[in-house]
Amino acid sequence: MHKSGAQLVRYALEKLSIQHTFGVLGNHNREIYNELKNSSQIQAHLVNQELSAAFMADAISRTSSTEAIGTMLITADAIVSQGVADAFVSGVPLLIIAGSGARERDGINSQPLMQPATKACLKISHYKDLVTSLFEAHQIATSNKPGPVYVEIPVDVQMHIEDIDDPLPVHLSAANQSAPDQE
Repeated sequence: MHKSGAQLVRYALEKLSIQHTFGVLGNHNREIYNELKNSSQIQAHLVNQELSAAFMADAISRTSSTEAIGTMLITADAIVSQGVADAFVSGVPLLIIAGSGARERDGINSQPLMQPATKACLKISHYKDLVTSLFEAHQIATSNKPGPVYVEIPVDVQMHIEDIDDPLPVHLSAANQSAPDQE
């Protein structure tokens, strides 16, 4: 089956039970936003500025069940440190997905700006790492003292299409829900 990187992002977010994303549409995240239109589970909410997206995602994490995590979908050149820092200090899990320029031409390195206000910064540079990296980011954000995790996905990884022969990974919480109880 042929899948694009953006389709894999949608798959991972659906397996993580994400219901809402908040962010600003840009050239570097358009592929993911276009793919989220195909999801019956996820509503992508566009806002006027990244700070609003940070506070809305924070509110989802603070007011929802323990399974829910606020999710932002922005571009790597966005400045969101204030809202993210508030979540970091308060121990609120956030999943921050940032679209960035193509791997070969990308001159922006936002990770040094985000590192002090996040538990981890990941940059996905290989198509095959998309799903497992998003699952890992979710695990980091929700484990121990919860907090924000920044995941950068270059646009060429989002647009890459490949045949997938193996079954896609399943998130641990989804696997536990479908596994029979063993006593």
